[in-house]
Amino acid sequence: MNKFVVKFRESRNGQKGFTLIELLVVIAIIAVLAAIAIPQYAKYRRSAFNAAALSDLKNVQMIAEAYYADKQVYP
Repeated sequence: MNKFVVKFRESRNGQKGFTLIELLVVIAIIAVLAAIAIPQYAKYRRSAFNAAALSDLKNVQMIAEAYYADKQVYP
């Protein structure tokens, strides 16, 4: 085996845990996933806001038409 690998294994003395490199790799993966997910979340939020606004406009139109049907004049 490589001298470095042997020395590394001996220096751990049976300790268990993650190395700094492993932790950095996991943090990098999480950062990449967040960079993909955050813009998508903003897009879905904007789309939901627009759908709610259109629904409100249709409701206003329906109320105005009902008022016209009763009074023969728009409000």
